[in-house]
Amino acid sequence: MSKQSERKKARRRKRLAVREAKALPDWAFGDEQEELELAPRNVTDVLLGVGNLLDDGYPDEVAEVVDMAVLFERRITQRGWTFDCEFSHNGFANWFFAPSGTELEDETLEPVTRVWLTVFWDALHDPNDFPDVVNVLLVGSGEKDLSRRPTTERFFELIDAIEAYRIGDPRPVFGD
Repeated sequence: MSKQSERKKARRRKRLAVREAKALPDWAFGDEQEELELAPRNVTDVLLGVGNLLDDGYPDEVAEVVDMAVLFERRITQRGWTFDCEFSHNGFANWFFAPSGTELEDETLEPVTRVWLTVFWDALHDPNDFPDVVNVLLVGSGEKDLSRRPTTERFFELIDAIEAYRIGDPRPVFGD
């Protein structure tokens, strides 16, 4: 064996030894080791599960809804909306409009304007879900305020007014 391969193997053994030394022992995880659940990074992760792609062979109907949701996400994120991984999970994708944010003394009031969509595969044609409607909650809304539920098209017709809304301004007219 050449000196170069011996050195290569020695470096590899050293790296593995360091990695093993840094690893937490099994007892550090308790009796039941749960898999870590990764937070979704975008609407595709919310709808298909983290790490799954449309290329994995989903039915055409699922692919169509996911494509529409990706287009929706692209349109709003280009306008400055931020995907909220903390409030997004299993068919519930949430974005907020940071420029609308404000400090509120009352913690029961929404500090930022939000929009979300829901897709539940077992009730795919529910008219209360995306792509038929999206949900909008304006900054300053309280627990008793209902989210507005415009169609996707109506949402984009109103998006300038929704983004411009601040507490104390007249609320946009959704027509619902």
